Amino acid sequence: MLTTAQKEGILKLLRPTLADPDRCVSITYRLYQGVTQDGDGENVDSWQSFSVPALTGKGGKFGTVDAQVQLQAGKRRFIFLEEDLATGVTTGDLTRNDKIVYAGETLDISRISTISGLCIKVECEGEE
Repeated sequence: MLTTAQKEGILKLLRPTLADPDRCVSITYRLYQGVTQDGDGENVDSWQSFSVPALTGKGGKFGTVDAQVQLQAGKRRFIFLEEDLATGVTTGDLTRNDKIVYAGETLDISRISTISGLCIKVECEGEE
């Protein structure tokens, strides 16, 4: 487990990186809300969508121009801060039913994990 000082040190590196659009990407996180009925009485999936700045990578070392913060990836992965989740959303609300929208493509989630209680790592399906 990380100490408070270690967590603050990590956040000191990550916050400016994720605040710089030249060094991260913006994704739309689509939080699955369940099934509702549309105006015609048809069942449709319901989503809560919000934008999150993230590091991303695929197939090797990826991340930022800054060598201090990098992401090792095989499948398409995204790392973002828990504190960047929408108001009222917690890590316990995130499931594999959710979706990530990145570069105009909607990606299925295969795995969600937390990193030291600071970051969330999401791995998406269909990316080798």
